[in-house]
Amino acid sequence: MGRNRFKPPLQIRALRALEEKGYIKEFCFKYDFTGNYEFSFWLTQQKIEGEEVATDFSKYKIRIKYKKTLAPKVFVEDPIIVKAKHRYGDYSLCLYHPNDFKWGDDKSIAFNLIPWTYMWLFYHEMWVKTGKWYGEEYQH
Repeated sequence: MGRNRFKPPLQIRALRALEEKGYIKEFCFKYDFTGNYEFSFWLTQQKIEGEEVATDFSKYKIRIKYKKTLAPKVFVEDPIIVKAKHRYGDYSLCLYHPNDFKWGDDKSIAFNLIPWTYMWLFYHEMWVKTGKWYGEEYQH
């Protein structure tokens, strides 16, 4: 008699693939069977557009809250960022302008939001050092 095996949703499989390739580490997730997911993982040191950067991404632990019907929310869990530009009132990162990108089933946390999170952290650290945000900006 065959067993029904749980097949993880595409978002989880894609994040596991990023972990296997070394882009993230210590990936874990929670699921509450109502369609709510919470992912957490540490970033790893990466190049941006092929260039070495001074940002130590490996010090950042990321948490993503994802409800199937809503756009995921990305948070820096560790270290705690007290002062930052381009965050929402709940401290989630502003990774894109809603007019420029619409979340849907055809979008990927792994391939859309994770690269944008790396870029947000790079821009954040440059802003802390120089006072200038080097990424695109929109009024909130």
